[in-house]
Amino acid sequence: MRLFLTSRAQKGIQMIASFNMQAVKKHATQHNSRKHVPHYLLIHDCENNEFKAYISDRKAHLEKAEKFVKEKTGRAMQTSSKDTFWQEAVINILPDTTLKDIENLFIELNKEHKGGFEVSEIAIHKDEGVFLDTTLKASDLWFNATKKEWVHKPTGKNVSHRVIAFSPNQDIHYDKQTKEWYFDIQYTKKAPRMQMYFNNHAHAIFNRLNWKTGKMIRLSKKDMTKIQDMTAQNLGMIRGQSKSKTNSQRRNPHQLKQEYKHDNDLKRQHIQEIQQLRAELQKNNGTREDYAKLEKLNRELKEQIKSRDLTIETLQKQLEAHKYSTYTNGTRKLTKDEVIDYLEQKNGELEKEILTLKNDLELAQNHVNSYLGLNKELNHELSKLKTKLEKLDKESNFMKYEEVDTKLSDTQIIYSNKKENQNNQS
Repeated sequence: MRLFLTSRAQKGIQMIASFNMQAVKKHATQHNSRKHVPHYLLIHDCENNEFKAYISDRKAHLEKAEKFVKEKTGRAMQTSSKDTFWQEAVINILPDTTLKDIENLFIELNKEHKGGFEVSEIAIHKDEGVFLDTTLKASDLWFNATKKEWVHKPTGKNVSHRVIAFSPNQDIHYDKQTKEWYFDIQYTKKAPRMQMYFNNHAHAIFNRLNWKTGKMIRLSKKDMTKIQDMTAQNLGMIRGQSKSKTNSQRRNPHQLKQEYKHDNDLKRQHIQEIQQLRAELQKNNGTREDYAKLEKLNRELKEQIKSRDLTIETLQKQLEAHKYSTYTNGTRKLTKDEVIDYLEQKNGELEKEILTLKNDLELAQNHVNSYLGLNKELNHELSKLKTKLEKLDKESNFMKYEEVDTKLSDTQIIYSNKKENQNNQS
């Protein structure tokens, strides 16, 4: 049984700084103060958390700011400025970062911008994170949220294929009565004691009003870059690479969560299946060749998982194919029941494929029939139009003939009159 270990950063290993601004949520203070206890905590009633309110009534403070802006500038505060007056910063911190460190950061930001960054409240959270199933030390790991990779801090290598994370209330569940963790919500499958990886961070709610000029501090891209620099410098962390240099594509939290969950599910499925196959080989006196084949497949699957070139469905198919080929070609033949189970499974897959093909065929036939019906209608219309056209051609020709006859008659009359006049003159 592994013991729980904290991931307190070792000296000499620095973490990447991050200062992300977002809109203030409705229940931000309840979350920050832990009056509303989240369901995804690693540690309940954490003694290392800190919270301090500097301006308790933010609504009243905004009204005060509106009056000040009107008096100072002669203009009312814009609606957009009122809607975004309060901002919340989520800041990466080290295990030993204190509330005082965040206070000092905002003092420096105020000096840098000659105003603004007035703080309403600050919270330090050191009770959130994930459980880790890995042979590596949690204190040597860092999770790169942008790339969804576990990085080994001493070497800088991506070791995601060696780490399985369990998110509280998603992959692992806490029973308040027994104060134990379980893999199921019914609390029947007790989880082993694993290492804990803490997502240490701070929340700071602040506004950008300059109380000397009555104007809001406008933050450009250059200003935001400077804020990241100052955060790293003040908190003793290293500066991450900017998006313009990494060309990384920003994804929303929901996308990251879904991708991260898929990666974890894939790794768990792989480990469970490999362990089961090893146990079966041991039970049935597998040969050295059988073990070699399994380990080769294990390495190949690990590489595919590492490169994110594998799905859970593909993983299951590869493992099933290996199991069948190993037992039929190795020292032990499959039992009758195992063969039946395997064939039933394959038969079920084939039936699904056949059903899908039938549906596709039926759909295609419906399209063909609809096109045939449409062709009949078009042919009928074309026939009608052709008949009408022929009729119009005949009428047109008849009209031409009548016109020619009329012209010929007129010509004959003119010629006859002309000849009569000549005879009279002579």
